[in-house]
Amino acid sequence: MNIQNQSKINLLLLLQLIFIVACKNKSETTLSSTLHSKSESTKPPSSFTDTFKITHAAAIIYKPDSIQLEKIKIATEFLIFDGQMHEYEYQIKYSKKVLQSEWPEIDVLEPINVRFLLFQTDLGDLFTIDLNECNDPYGVILFNFKEKPVLADMTNFEQAIYQYFKN
Repeated sequence: MNIQNQSKINLLLLLQLIFIVACKNKSETTLSSTLHSKSESTKPPSSFTDTFKITHAAAIIYKPDSIQLEKIKIATEFLIFDGQMHEYEYQIKYSKKVLQSEWPEIDVLEPINVRFLLFQTDLGDLFTIDLNECNDPYGVILFNFKEKPVLADMTNFEQAIYQYFKN
């Protein structure tokens, strides 16, 4: 076989390899996008429009109202719903325990039947959080009375609270 034929064969093999890799990456991306979009869910909107005002350092534990919770239950498979509720319950209890033992000066607030949280800093700045925009039905929002409130990572709560309140 001459060098010119060998070069053509090598070029064809290279093009086949590139085609195979390109097709493989495209299918993985499509599958990944499909799985990602299916796993992203939004909770149903609140049944209430009330606002809860916070004017001091606090950790605010939010939960769905009873109608929201029922809609979430209907839209979620039983075992998944049951597992999620158990996980949220554990995370909330753990967060309360950390707050009580490590940060007793921080008030723990649990507003019910509200949609909006209105935070006012010591300088009078206002921040509003619409709980309809928080994708998780349960969560903890930290507010130090000096700056914008933050949604805490409940799976790493000790670190989240330390990082936010350390100043």
